[in-house]
Amino acid sequence: MIGRPLPNGGHPKCEAVSQSRDRKGAVGLLTILALLAALGHTEIIDRVAARVGTRVITRSEVEREARLEVYLNCQPLPDKAADHKETLERLIRQQLVVQEMQQTKFPPAGEEQIKKRLQGLLPAGEPPAKPADYGLKAEDLADYGRRLAAIDAFLALRFKNDEEIEAWLKEVQSRVKVQIMEAEKP
Repeated sequence: MIGRPLPNGGHPKCEAVSQSRDRKGAVGLLTILALLAALGHTEIIDRVAARVGTRVITRSEVEREARLEVYLNCQPLPDKAADHKETLERLIRQQLVVQEMQQTKFPPAGEEQIKKRLQGLLPAGEPPAKPADYGLKAEDLADYGRRLAAIDAFLALRFKNDEEIEAWLKEVQSRVKVQIMEAEKP
């Protein structure tokens, strides 16, 4: 090996290791810079309205639930900035029941139960408005009926009356962490 001296103590393999480390360091630095740039351009997709145990209820879920309720009650569409505190409280209670159903492996509602529950919810005759007028899809109505049919079946099987349900919900709420987030001011 006559000629120019090799860096890193003169061993050819050391040169390759040194170049490999430099490339890895450069790639790592570029990755970190790309992540930081992406974080600077984040956009809020939805806000958390409440946490029920490990489950999150989003503001869009609360707003959809409010639209479902007014649609099914043939009421006018609520103001976008309306306070949906009662709707959120109902969703929290329903979520407590759903979590219990999941823990006990309660079977989902059957198609006949869902159909019957939806028929009981929909206004008699021709509804005065279309679901789309309320920002709803047929899928939203089906999901709503499915959830309520399953909850109804679970509660009917497990409890005799509303007092037992209320006592049970109070006990469950003492075990499960429920956190309602601060509502933003418009």
